[in-house]
Amino acid sequence: MADLVKKEADKTKRIGDIQRSITKNTSATSLRSKDRQIERYQKDLSRVLSDKADINKKIADKRMRLADATVKLQKEETTHAKSLAKQQEKGYITYQKQISDLTKQIKAQENLVSSKENLFDSSGAEEYDVFVSHAKEEKSSFCKDSSRN
Repeated sequence: MADLVKKEADKTKRIGDIQRSITKNTSATSLRSKDRQIERYQKDLSRVLSDKADINKKIADKRMRLADATVKLQKEETTHAKSLAKQQEKGYITYQKQISDLTKQIKAQENLVSSKENLFDSSGAEEYDVFVSHAKEEKSSFCKDSSRN
């Protein structure tokens, strides 16, 4: 694009230079020659301007496609975010249900432990049989003292 701008400025400058070189004293032959040069530069200038217009159109088309792609991407991101939010909500509900179920199980276990039908009596009046294993050398010192208690 910068190259085309440079060419445009160059052709415009040459046309201006030729036009300034024409005076009232310029001969008819020289005037026709300068007119042909001006026509060639004007054709070149019109080609340069056409090329610039084509490039500007391509740039505009690409910007339009970029804008469309950006809008599409934003829509997809929004859809994805909504999908993730739904999945998180489902996961949260599942975890809440699991917590509720486990809480119910714990409460049921607590009720069993605290019920009167409990197998263990916590009054401290239970009696236990004890077996003490000992070495022959310790029999007199350890076992006889323990059996008295």
